[in-house]
Amino acid sequence: MIISIIDWIFYKGGCFLAKYVMSDVHGNYKKFRLMLERIDFKEEDTLYILGDVIDRGTKGLSILDHIVGKKNIKLLMGNHEKMMLDAIETGDYFLWYSNGGQVTHSDFLRRDYMFNK
Repeated sequence: MIISIIDWIFYKGGCFLAKYVMSDVHGNYKKFRLMLERIDFKEEDTLYILGDVIDRGTKGLSILDHIVGKKNIKLLMGNHEKMMLDAIETGDYFLWYSNGGQVTHSDFLRRDYMFNK
């Protein structure tokens, strides 16, 4: 589920700047991009994503790829990102997999990413 809320809009330098909040995207890249289109998200705007970008859906890493390098998108770590990091660090994947992490892990493996301790 994607939640988008306009936090506030103000006028600066001749243009409106919007602040948005989104959470629980869970790998649904298509809906993520559709939401950006619907709000007409611009470089002047700011988007805060309150975690849970990965897991459950198959395109969590595609969402992360989209976010990386965008100065106007701020991602906070959610519990799914924390479970992923814990699993990689400890080698215990049970909790992460129990919460939809296997699809993200499979995507990592398809992309040939390395997991090193």
